Amino acid sequence: MTVFRYVRFAPRLQIVLTRNVLFALFISVIPALVPVVGLRALHLGPCQLGILFTSMGAGSIAAAAFISPWLRARYSSNTLISLANLLVVFVYVLTAFIRRTELFLVVAALAGVGWTVSASELWVAAQRAMPSWARGRMNAAVIMVSQGAMALGGVIWGCTATKVGLSFTLLGAAFLFLISLALAIHPAID
Repeated sequence: MTVFRYVRFAPRLQIVLTRNVLFALFISVIPALVPVVGLRALHLGPCQLGILFTSMGAGSIAAAAFISPWLRARYSSNTLISLANLLVVFVYVLTAFIRRTELFLVVAALAGVGWTVSASELWVAAQRAMPSWARGRMNAAVIMVSQGAMALGGVIWGCTATKVGLSFTLLGAAFLFLISLALAIHPAID
């Protein structure tokens, strides 16, 4: 109950939690649909699907080791989150259209970069927004909210792809994510 009481009176943490929910809802497109695109549209086999996930992981490692530190020295957290999320929007649009395996692997690496930069900056923003006496409980709240939103997003995007198709779902996710970015920008996250 302490967590709920604190969050209720902490507008900065409310902003961070809201951005985490939005991010998790939209980033869940990657684990929900990218493998489906690989299997159905590109007809990847098990080995190639492993390479697809490796490509995504390589993008994440590059982001964590090289890209994020370089960007953090130059831009605010809010700017980095926005830029990384715009990269993810671009990835969704590319994923809807690219049907060559080699290019798709590059797009998967970009997905890893966008996901890692945005997630790490949101985590840093959450750490800055919470008091040290409640850090454990607040971290649990952030993780719970993010994972719940990701699970919900996976169901939403999977059902949507079943009803309207992969390309329309990816383009719709890109459009809605772009709208959510415009609504979620708030200077209090820096």
